[in-house]
Amino acid sequence: MIKTCHALRRKPLDEFTPADLRVMIGQQIGLSRLVPLALDILDTHPLIDAEYYPGDLLSSVLKVDAAYWEEHQSEWIDAHGIVDGLLRAIDDLSEPIELFRSLTQP
Repeated sequence: MIKTCHALRRKPLDEFTPADLRVMIGQQIGLSRLVPLALDILDTHPLIDAEYYPGDLLSSVLKVDAAYWEEHQSEWIDAHGIVDGLLRAIDDLSEPIELFRSLTQP
């Protein structure tokens, strides 16, 4: 992990992949530059699979230390909006999912 993070410190930001963002944000490195990049991606692809599972980049962002969010409240609001959108989508899908699950196998 140390070698990976060290190498990513030298990588230009415009070349960062979602996986790179997940690693660095997960290590709490460069948050003021990287969280906004991640939020831009998450705004259109909230469950993006950055390497391990759908939503892993979002998970890394949501685990950022509270002190960061206190200093970057507009980004906290953006992150909240992304989470709220996901929760609304889940709520909107709950009835069709239950209806589908109640069907017997054809």
